[in-house]
Amino acid sequence: MSKPKHSLSLTALGLPCLLGSVLPVQAALYNLSSAITSGIGQNTYVATGAAARSGSGLLGAVTPNNLSSSIGDATDNLTYTVGATGTINYFVGKFASQSLVNVGDVLKLDFTVTLSGISTAAGINFRFGLFDVGAATTGATGASNPNSFNASRGYWAGYSPSNSSTIGIRQRTGTNDVLFATGIGIAPQFTSPAASFVLNPTPINGTYAGSLTLELLAGNQVKITSQFAGLAPHAVTDTADAFTAFNAFGFYINGTAGSAALIFSDLSITQTSLSLKAAEFTPVDISTLFPQAESSVTLKFRPVYYGESQTTPSYLIENYEGHVVAKGKAESDATGALSVRATLPAGYYEVKFDGSRQGQETGIWSLPKAAIPADGYLSVDAAISWLTKPEDRPALIGNLHHFIGTGGMVRERLKWDEVNPAKGKWVWEANRASDNAPRNYDTLRRLYAAAGIPVLEMFHDSPSWMGYSQKGVFPNDLISAGRSWREIARRWHDTWGALEVWNEPNVGHGGNQPADQLVPILKTVRHAMQKAGANTPLVGGVFTGPTPDYLNLSALNGLLDECDIVSFHYYFGNPLTLEGVVSQYRGWLASFGYETKPLWITEIGTARPGIPYETPGVRPSLQTQTKTALIYAMQAVEARACGVAKFFPFVYVDFNEANAARFFGMLDKNGSPLRIFSASAQAGRSLAGMTYAGDIPEKLIPSAKRIRVFVPETSARGDNNKDTPALLVIYTGQIADGATIDLPFPALSAHGIDGRSLPLTNASKSAPASDGLVYLRVSRSAISGILNPNTEAMRLYRLGKSKAPALPPVSGIVLQPQIEPTQIQAMSPRGYFLPAGCERLPVKVVVNNLGNKTRTVMLQASGAAPQRVTIDGQKRVKATMEIDVAALPDGKAGDDRQVIITATTDDSSRIGQVALTLLPSPGESSIAAHLQESSYQFKMPISDTSRWERNAIDPITFGSKPPAEWGFSVKFPPHRIDRWAYPIFTVPHEVEDSRVTGVLVRARCLQPATVRLLSWPSEGKHMATRFSIIPSDGEWHVAYIPLTSYQGFVSPAPGTVRLAKLSIGINSTTNENTLEISDLYLIGK
Repeated sequence: MSKPKHSLSLTALGLPCLLGSVLPVQAALYNLSSAITSGIGQNTYVATGAAARSGSGLLGAVTPNNLSSSIGDATDNLTYTVGATGTINYFVGKFASQSLVNVGDVLKLDFTVTLSGISTAAGINFRFGLFDVGAATTGATGASNPNSFNASRGYWAGYSPSNSSTIGIRQRTGTNDVLFATGIGIAPQFTSPAASFVLNPTPINGTYAGSLTLELLAGNQVKITSQFAGLAPHAVTDTADAFTAFNAFGFYINGTAGSAALIFSDLSITQTSLSLKAAEFTPVDISTLFPQAESSVTLKFRPVYYGESQTTPSYLIENYEGHVVAKGKAESDATGALSVRATLPAGYYEVKFDGSRQGQETGIWSLPKAAIPADGYLSVDAAISWLTKPEDRPALIGNLHHFIGTGGMVRERLKWDEVNPAKGKWVWEANRASDNAPRNYDTLRRLYAAAGIPVLEMFHDSPSWMGYSQKGVFPNDLISAGRSWREIARRWHDTWGALEVWNEPNVGHGGNQPADQLVPILKTVRHAMQKAGANTPLVGGVFTGPTPDYLNLSALNGLLDECDIVSFHYYFGNPLTLEGVVSQYRGWLASFGYETKPLWITEIGTARPGIPYETPGVRPSLQTQTKTALIYAMQAVEARACGVAKFFPFVYVDFNEANAARFFGMLDKNGSPLRIFSASAQAGRSLAGMTYAGDIPEKLIPSAKRIRVFVPETSARGDNNKDTPALLVIYTGQIADGATIDLPFPALSAHGIDGRSLPLTNASKSAPASDGLVYLRVSRSAISGILNPNTEAMRLYRLGKSKAPALPPVSGIVLQPQIEPTQIQAMSPRGYFLPAGCERLPVKVVVNNLGNKTRTVMLQASGAAPQRVTIDGQKRVKATMEIDVAALPDGKAGDDRQVIITATTDDSSRIGQVALTLLPSPGESSIAAHLQESSYQFKMPISDTSRWERNAIDPITFGSKPPAEWGFSVKFPPHRIDRWAYPIFTVPHEVEDSRVTGVLVRARCLQPATVRLLSWPSEGKHMATRFSIIPSDGEWHVAYIPLTSYQGFVSPAPGTVRLAKLSIGINSTTNENTLEISDLYLIGK
């Protein structure tokens, strides 16, 4: 049915004159980097239930929030697969609500998509549109349900493989649960020529570009232009009742149930508008954004207007929950600066001006009046030297004490190669090599010292003039490295609180090398610090995604003998799993005699979604802020309860890590605080001077997921009245406006996550809990009968508070193992892969004499003859030991071999040992041998194709020939840079998950590629091997992959299955490739 009241327009209309000479601004509202398909900040949803009238489709395991974060060489893309039943399948993406306001404003959907399995029957089999769906996400039944698409409005375009009266552009006006419904009165149709909407040739599967553009014309008319698959663009104009507000896009597909798919390699929503830059309001002095509670404050802003003359704007002040607490009209002075006067209770607030662009709120944290005891637990990863401009740094440092209180540290980064770029050359201020941006290392550290804030220094690079051990990333010339660090320590040790040696060596920053390459530089730095007269504590490890193989090897090489503290990073989001991670680190330390060594978490947090800050969206949404703030605050509580000595949330300043899906920062780009700042800082304030006392059972407080109890340290020692109030941190994990908790005892006071006072009701036995976390003060006598001090956290807390064993003396002799890459098949963080049939392996040991006296050293190793070497002071000597592989003892994994090289010296001083792990070549062993050694085995039914899900950047074909039981082939287009395919297999529920220690596979890959194993727990993100599990040479290979080699210490939540899904797939270097599998087992050794 045509819609005659609208006129057809096939000619482009010129833009009207803009106000003044200001050009319109383009804003990126959504792109693949910001697509979040689950969890915090989700903005992309599969239509379900009444909205779909079929089995729900699937938003696949896609980058960037899945594959690329672990693999590292996958680009952004999004896959949508239709449901197992029915034909109405679509998904919806949401963005911040936008309106076409000024003539010439444009909203545009752009995409590049691969259609797979689309029906060739007559019908509108591919549709896409822009809509206002209100609060709806997945759809529901009935207009009264806020999740229903019933009242949604917008425009969409439909394409068909054959001519049909139903194709073309439609206006969604009527009421129907299905967003893309076509009924008369629901989606009236504009007149549309077949040449612009009939896809040819058929089948229509392939890769195409498309767009839908909405432009506001004079008279509140909207021009709609659609283009797809190289067909001629077609434009119509809605001349009456045109829609101008939008907050969502959608894509519809009709195709083969369970397999038809849309694979997007590009997808974006942009708006071009003058109104996007109506005005910007920047705080004049960010130090005023932290007033004392109940004190009058004047906040000044510098406005930037666009267009004609502006009137003085009105403003709103909203609280942590987003409720308006004050409003008024700003005052303007002779310079044009605006002033807002306010007196605010303790808590977090945002100032919003009329006419400001999206995301231009300014954060305020009105500081609670309570005094903060000196504590030092809450610190922060500031990264100011790398992420900020020098002129902004004094003010940023000036506000740090609001966050870390008294005694906290700031973590900073130092690029060693910039400071010491050549032998004897020192550049203490330094500029970044890539763009000459000033680092101002020396000035920054003096600013910190003047503010009384000690620096946790960290580096993870090496000057190129020192060479690289094993052609990796660690320095080859340790004599020069020691001299360099003596000089650095002499200059800056008085500004340091501690020094971290390297960063995340068990992943990318370690150059894919084992821990035997890391520990020599730690030993060298320890010696240098002693010679420089610096007593700065050394922090070792700095691990992320804890991998036991790497940690065990680092300990065998002496890492725990050389550092005062061990640090690790935690980005797994769920605060309640942190206890298990700390427990396993303590277990690792105990196994090497250092159970009570202090643990620091020097990076912790979670990424949040966003869009680039050059466009509207300076600050994340209220929903994203509150969810992220809750995670950060409870992580601080959990770490404290588990005895972590220092806690450094990541990161103080605004930071976008590589793409728009990974934003961090306590501040926005203008330096004003986000809710994450107030929540983290309030956690530190609440916990300062407190000691962990135990838990209260969650069942006593409905909706509570964890209840931690803390008491003042003096009270815990018995110095004060035992009825000193206790602090209860009640975590529900649910953010819900108006939520409350009911208590089995009266509370004395309640505070929100940002420190605001909360009202107690019901005889002080009910408290608001809308933040997902609430702080209660209660009488200790009120909880004495229900407090449980015998928790796992208490065991960890006491270990963290116990005295650590003394370190052995510093050694002036450092052994540095080196294996020629030509002597091995490959290396990884696990160790060195031996070539097939290798019986003897030459291992070069560089003996570094960091002292000034000549020393004679005797080297000994299993399977090798001892060697004696003499080394002058400040010199290095190389010795080669021929290792008899067959004579070596087993390593931690069943097939590994361990090389231990020890040394003694003529003055009987200590020399740390070297440990190497030698691994069997991928594919060298047999399936039968592994099964014979296994106490548990479960063969995966890989020939059951119903268990496999397609997951690839381009369409893949399942199929294989004997002896393979399953396989796939994939053909990538010539332009494809990133070629990946990781089909997903659902593991049978009969598997005894607790008995599985690894994955056993026999497979072959016909063309060059990296072949990886991925696995998914029943809840949470996948993990992946960081190395190829088999060679890609067209031959059959057997590989056994221990779970600990890539899953690490991350414990699943109770009841969570570790291996719910598996994938063995490829990152191909060729345009065509095939992977086949003959055997796939989960086994226990």
